[in-house]
Amino acid sequence: MKFLKKFSILCLTILAIAFTSCNNDDDGSSLVVTLPVEYSLYDVNNSEVMGTITLFNNDSTDVVVTIDLTEGTGNNHPAAIYFDTANENGAKAVTLNAINANGFSSTGFGALDNGTSITYLEMLEFDGSIKVEMSTTDNTFVAFGEIGQNGFTGNSTTRALEEANTSGVNGVVIFAERNNGEALVAVELDGTTDGVDHPVYLMNGSIAAPGGIAATLTPVNGTYGEGRTSLTSLDNGTAVLYNDLINYDGHLTVQTSPSDATTVAEGDIGSN
Repeated sequence: MKFLKKFSILCLTILAIAFTSCNNDDDGSSLVVTLPVEYSLYDVNNSEVMGTITLFNNDSTDVVVTIDLTEGTGNNHPAAIYFDTANENGAKAVTLNAINANGFSSTGFGALDNGTSITYLEMLEFDGSIKVEMSTTDNTFVAFGEIGQNGFTGNSTTRALEEANTSGVNGVVIFAERNNGEALVAVELDGTTDGVDHPVYLMNGSIAAPGGIAATLTPVNGTYGEGRTSLTSLDNGTAVLYNDLINYDGHLTVQTSPSDATTVAEGDIGSN
């Protein structure tokens, strides 16, 4: 299925490698430690733009961010670091150098756009994401990457979403663990309707013994068959982490449209 191949890059474990070197000076030797960390850049809106984000530090700047696309697109793509996870509407934190036609960008900085100083170690714990736009004249997002505490550990759980009411809609829901223990809930569907948003809910209980709505998730965009939610709490305010969700007594239901609550796909999750 196309959504499984597409989403696999998102669940890659970040890579951290330590390098040490000694710089001699009049006072003796000082130890410089560099910890390159890689994060996956995954495509959105069926753009097929994906690649790798690398964070490291060096002697001349506190932070260096590189973006290396799997394939160059022949176009320049604006890119920036944003506050919050990629599927939230956080403000821009750092404007990065545009990705060039060959698919590469490198930016060094020691402060956010607002002048706030930031170190490499602080970036490794940063609550943020990187977003890539189509072009300087089209700000449609074509790729996202979660960084810092929002990066992924590599732990994930996938459950099937089966067709309901002969809708022709089916797919998967993927729970991916972040470095901070929270979860991204990604719904990937085939057979959705172009131009229609399909509401998605985490329900209490199993499909066979259903309860009420536990959490309202981001609707699935019918044109692309995707819906992603950073789920940190239920609708009643109860906090939830990745480990809570993969053991939750619940199921997921996808509806036809905001005006038609007919279920088009559903699947048990967690303990069910």
